[in-house]
Amino acid sequence: MTGVSRRTFELIVNVVKADDQKKKKSGRRPKLIIENQVLMIIQYWREY
Repeated sequence: MTGVSRRTFELIVNVVKADDQKKKKSGRRPKLIIENQVLMIIQYWREY
């Protein structure tokens, strides 16, 4: 659907999760889990 293999998607999610853990947690929590955020961005890039 997105043109990205499952393995590549999982690698991207792992990188984003690692970066997210480094951030200082302040403010509201995101409404979407990281997997859904990555999927939404990949779909946006594909359509753009």
